[in-house]
Amino acid sequence: MVSSPLRRIKEIQDYQKIAAGEVIERPASVVKELIENSIDAGAKKITINIQNFGKSLIQVIDDGVGIHPEDVEIAFLPHTSNKIRSADELVTLKSLGFRGEALYSICSISKTELITKTRSSSHGIKIELVGGVVKSCTQTAAALGTNIKVRDLFFNTPVRYKFLKSDRVEMGHITDIVSRYILGYPEINFKLMQDSTPILSSPSSSDPVNAIFDVYGKDFAKNSVFFRESHNLFTIEGYIGDPTLAQSTSHNTTVFINGRYVISPTVHEAMKFAYKSYIMIHKHPFYVLFLTIDPSKVDFNIHPTKKIVRFEEEETILSALSEVTRSVVNQKFGQSTITSQLDQSISSSSKTIETWIEEKSPSENHLKNNLSTSAQSPLVQSSSKFTSQSQERVSSEAQIATPHKTKALPLQTFAPNLISKQSHYFLRNEWIQTKSFPKMRLISESGQLKNVYFVFEGEEGFYILDMHAADERINYEKEMKAYLKGGMHRQRLIIPFTIEVPINMKEYLLDTISEVAKFGFEVNHLGGTTFTLHTIPTILKEVQDTAILTDICLEIIEMGKQTSFSQSVEKILKYIACHESIRGGDMISDPEFAKKLLITLSLCENPHHCAHGRPTMLFFSWSYLEKEFHR
Repeated sequence: MVSSPLRRIKEIQDYQKIAAGEVIERPASVVKELIENSIDAGAKKITINIQNFGKSLIQVIDDGVGIHPEDVEIAFLPHTSNKIRSADELVTLKSLGFRGEALYSICSISKTELITKTRSSSHGIKIELVGGVVKSCTQTAAALGTNIKVRDLFFNTPVRYKFLKSDRVEMGHITDIVSRYILGYPEINFKLMQDSTPILSSPSSSDPVNAIFDVYGKDFAKNSVFFRESHNLFTIEGYIGDPTLAQSTSHNTTVFINGRYVISPTVHEAMKFAYKSYIMIHKHPFYVLFLTIDPSKVDFNIHPTKKIVRFEEEETILSALSEVTRSVVNQKFGQSTITSQLDQSISSSSKTIETWIEEKSPSENHLKNNLSTSAQSPLVQSSSKFTSQSQERVSSEAQIATPHKTKALPLQTFAPNLISKQSHYFLRNEWIQTKSFPKMRLISESGQLKNVYFVFEGEEGFYILDMHAADERINYEKEMKAYLKGGMHRQRLIIPFTIEVPINMKEYLLDTISEVAKFGFEVNHLGGTTFTLHTIPTILKEVQDTAILTDICLEIIEMGKQTSFSQSVEKILKYIACHESIRGGDMISDPEFAKKLLITLSLCENPHHCAHGRPTMLFFSWSYLEKEFHR
């Protein structure tokens, strides 16, 4: 990856074939380009100093080979490079930079100062530019390597400056790109400073897992395993995370192709396939991967930032990657994960059997709470990990009370109505075996089909209601109204729990704590990358798993990060409403429940579609049936 020492800088002969217009969108773009230049220069130590979140100063200092004294001014001209001489060399590309546009693009929108010295030079060279115009170029004392300062970014392009996000968001982007290159180049000593305060430091190490520890923390480093596999098309190696590390966003996925950090939908699709049997469908695995492939088989030149790539044989690469990574995941996690999941399943099933008489089924109880049909029982209130704000006045003794175990008594003691209808219940649930038809049975007394739909009879025909779609619509409109009135209803946790966030998300979360609170998540900064969660949305009060709540909170933060919270309100509320709505497969035994669900749905502004646009109900007329039966 390291380019030849002191290769001279010249204009690329046919630059028109590769020029894509280097885009400096934000301070992080500058940091990325300068770090890549330092890596290409063979640096072993890279220090990044930031002032005013990159708007006042971005300084990158390295101990690489430096720039030849005669090439310093040439380096700031467009389409000049020491990496390649013509577009034909792209097929053998071994450097991170290749267009020769980065320094030119940076200096044209800033006040730039560069000091550089090579090993063979007795002195360094200092050049100063304003808006791309050279103001001075003189000799100076200097250490080996390059020290570049970029001041007052976008000073002459106010439109670009206006579109920058908040300070902490911009700092979050800087931290993120530095984190990626720490993961990709653990042998380099990286240090990131913000206004003289250390933000991120990663001492050089021969063990890449140390870089994972520096960026993501102990849990990720401890629960990640290394692998290396070869294929006739590529070599792939890196660290893959235990399925328990999977999250709702793909933020914790990192891919390097031929040493370059990229976003590759192809690789991510292959990894999703590899983990298919181990994580939930909407989860994303944790991984840090290094793919080495023939440069002629991959195009880095399709995007201005060079972050998105395209493979020459996309389908072939996807198939091969899926096959290789699937085998690795099965080998690394197969037996232990299945055993763990079985243990959890058995434990969960045992608990369900023991407490079936003591408590209502979670899905039924949750739905009744959503529809305001019944209050939670005192037993459930006292045993719940959560308490509403009004319940905070309850004594601490009541808060920590737990339900006592009871010995299973005859069913008649608790459910006489169920026993009186027992024969009717079994008649409806018994499959009817016939010679000429597939097996079938009568609809349950609650009117539920396949534990997914409810059937209703009308004057003109019959209706099939999708219970998840209906409940989602109800939840969405209820929470949207609450949000527009000042924020979603909150449920305060008796015991707050901690959330560890990656270093590259810390700054963004600090900047958006008040926005996150509007969605019911009250988060406080404990220090470092540790936060505490004190409240959750009331709609999620039935969720007792802190890992799930943490995941939901981080997913909401990620949604706001992608655009802005003001632009993501609908998306976030749809996500929350969907997450806590009744699921297909949940059995409802209460014959009154379908009636209450239908009535509540009818009061919605848009009762005909769920939050994501799917129909809540389908209608089949009697005339249609009569036509089909030729009556």
